[in-house]
Amino acid sequence: LGGGVYQVLLQTKLLITALMLWWLKGSKQSSLQWHVLFSMFLAMSCFVLVDQGSDGGSGAGSLPLMGVMCVMLKVAVSC
Repeated sequence: LGGGVYQVLLQTKLLITALMLWWLKGSKQSSLQWHVLFSMFLAMSCFVLVDQGSDGGSGAGSLPLMGVMCVMLKVAVSC
């Protein structure tokens, strides 16, 4: 699991925390705050996609499922 992919998966913590705050506590984010969260997530995702594309086809295009699941578990536990 590459460093960029790991960082993007860790960025989902912000989105998950905002969703949990809305669901559990009922406090809502403003429209601007949601746009900033999604824009940041999309920008990080685009960076990783471009970075993986410049590797030259070294097989780094596939994500190890177990690695992704471990990072998502870490995110869920830390929220």
